[in-house]
Amino acid sequence: MWVIGSIAVALAVPPLLLRAQPEGFDEHLRDVNLMTQAERNGLERRYRDFLALPESEREKYRAMHARLTADAAEGRGRLSRALEDYYAWLATLPQNQREELRQTTDPEQRAALAEQFLEQQRDRDSEAEMQAIMRDENFRRFFPSSRFGQFYLKSEELALVMQEVEASVTMTQAQKARLDPAEGEPLSGIERYLELFEIVKEQGDQAIVRVIDAADVERIIEAVPHERIRNWLNTPSQSSQKLRMLLFYLVANLRMELERERRERRPTDIELEQFVDELKGNDPTQFDELMQLEPEDFRRRVERLYAASQQALDFRVIMEALPPDMWPPPPRRGSRRDGQFRNGDRDRRDDRDGPRPRDRLRDRDRPPGGDRRPDRPDDEGANRPSRSDER
Repeated sequence: MWVIGSIAVALAVPPLLLRAQPEGFDEHLRDVNLMTQAERNGLERRYRDFLALPESEREKYRAMHARLTADAAEGRGRLSRALEDYYAWLATLPQNQREELRQTTDPEQRAALAEQFLEQQRDRDSEAEMQAIMRDENFRRFFPSSRFGQFYLKSEELALVMQEVEASVTMTQAQKARLDPAEGEPLSGIERYLELFEIVKEQGDQAIVRVIDAADVERIIEAVPHERIRNWLNTPSQSSQKLRMLLFYLVANLRMELERERRERRPTDIELEQFVDELKGNDPTQFDELMQLEPEDFRRRVERLYAASQQALDFRVIMEALPPDMWPPPPRRGSRRDGQFRNGDRDRRDDRDGPRPRDRLRDRDRPPGGDRRPDRPDDEGANRPSRSDER
C-alpha cells in the first residue's frame, strides 16, 4: 500500500541517486549540466532529503526505480501512466484535500483518504451530470426544478426501484433465464436493467405502457426513497400521465447509472483493439487523428471514445423501449408549461371571433388592404412647434 506514496519520490529523485552502481553516470552528468540553476537547486534539495532517509527507505526507492525502469521496457510504462493519472487527479482536488493527503505519511491511511476523496468527487461529478440533465430543454419543460430536493438515486436505491419495475414485466421462462441464468452469476446493476429493457422491447412497440398498469405505477413510485419526489410523481390524477413522469424519472437515473458505470469500468485491450479496427473503417478521419497522437494520449483518447460509444448504444436500448411521444411537445406561445392555455379556451381564437379590441386600436390608422400607415408630409412636421417653443 506504500506504492502510491512512494512512487512520486521514486520518480522525483533522479536515477543517479537511486543506483548503487555508477551505471550511465556520464549520461546523467550531461543531464545535470543541462539543468538550470533552479533545477539544480531542486536536485540538491531532493538529494539531501534522500540521504536523510533510513537505509531501509532508500532501498525501497531503489527497488521502486528498478520496477519503473522494467515497466518502461516491458509494461509499456503502465506504472508511469498510473502516476501521471494520480497527479492529474490530485490537481482536480481542492487545496485543503491536497494538503491533507500530503501531510498523511502512513501509506494505508493515505490510500484510504484518497479513496474517500475520490468517492466524494464522484458524488460531485454525479451532481454536475444531473445539473446538466436538468438544464436540458425537455427536462425543464417536464420537471420544474424548483420542486426538487435530491433528484437522482444512488445505485442501491435505483436497484430497489428497478426491482419493482422488473416485477411488473411479464416474462417467459427463457426471458427470465437471461436475467438469472441457471449457470453463472445473475445479472446485476446496469447490465440487468439493459437486458430488462431489451426484453420489454421484444414485446412490441410501447410495450412498457401496456405491461405497467396503474397499480404497478403506484408500487414503483412508493419504492422511490425521496418523499418530495414521490409527492411530485403522484401529482397527476391520470395514471397515464403518472406513468409518463415516472418513466422520465427512471430514464434520467438510468442515464446517471450508465455514467457511473462508464467511470468505474476500464475497457480491456481486446475491446479497444476491436473498437479501433471498427473506427478505421467507419471514420477514417478520426482514425488518422488518433494515429498522430503520442502513445499515452492515444490510449486515453481511445478509451474516452469507446466509453462514449458504448454509453450511447446502451442508452438507445432504453429509449427504444419507451413510447416515441414520451417527451412533451414544446409549449405554444401564450401557454403554460403543461400545455394548457392560461385562461382556458378564452386564449384560443380563430378567425370567426373577429378582431380583438387591441387589434382595432392598432389598425385604426391603417388604410384598407393592410398597408402600412402613410408617411406624414414633410411640411406637417416642419411647421409643428417644438416643446421648447411652446414653453
